[in-house]
Amino acid sequence: MSEIKLQNFIKPEDIETESFRIIDSEVSEPRLFQGKKWQIVRRMIHTTADFEMIDLVRFHEKALESGVNALRNGATIVTTLRWLSVAFLCVALNLSVAKFAV
Repeated sequence: MSEIKLQNFIKPEDIETESFRIIDSEVSEPRLFQGKKWQIVRRMIHTTADFEMIDLVRFHEKALESGVNALRNGATIVTTLRWLSVAFLCVALNLSVAKFAV
């Protein structure tokens, strides 16, 4: 029986890093969104592969603060993707996602 070797295996975090690099290079400065808002919109673009998110997303002035407070107070996250709920919780609590097994 022949041995099967994985070639050119790319770690998920390397794919994510490269994806964010590409998104950052495609969206010129100054960007409509900055700081944490840009991190959220960039993640939405990464997840959907849709740069139109930049034109579709709007944030209420208290959206980030309210969202983080809700998560810190135990708000329920409804998603079909378990990793997404873990990621939201980690961001809200300022933790590394790498510390959790999904």
